[in-house]
Amino acid sequence: MNDTTKNRIKELVPEITELKDGCYIKMSYGAEVDTDTIKVFHSPWKNREGEEYVTATHGIDAITVYLKQYHLSDNYITEILGRPITISDILRAIRKKNLGTDEDYYAITSDGLFIKTCEMIEERILWNLSKDYDQQEEEVKAFIGKILGV
Repeated sequence: MNDTTKNRIKELVPEITELKDGCYIKMSYGAEVDTDTIKVFHSPWKNREGEEYVTATHGIDAITVYLKQYHLSDNYITEILGRPITISDILRAIRKKNLGTDEDYYAITSDGLFIKTCEMIEERILWNLSKDYDQQEEEVKAFIGKILGV
């Protein structure tokens, strides 16, 4: 359920998976099968040969990771995971889903309480405003999935 909801959010707010600063990727080490999840700290660049790459953090080191495997020894991206999903992304996803429909609209108070069409909703779901989607309680994630029709 959690992955289905995350995928729906990413579908409605595609900027989450743009390859740029703060984005997480899975990479492979050249010919090795092992992958690692690392954080990108700039958008793609090209080297003299025209091969696109990003620089990412790996422990305390900065490493070059190519968008695809140009040479057998290249580190390359196997999957773009995206940046953490924020409350702003959730509200944009809800708005995009409901745009042009008669479905209910939602807002969130400064305390993290969801409000449905100017009335308190039956379920009292509190979003912890200091945390991203992945760090929210499971009941909050389930509620977001329900709002997004997952």
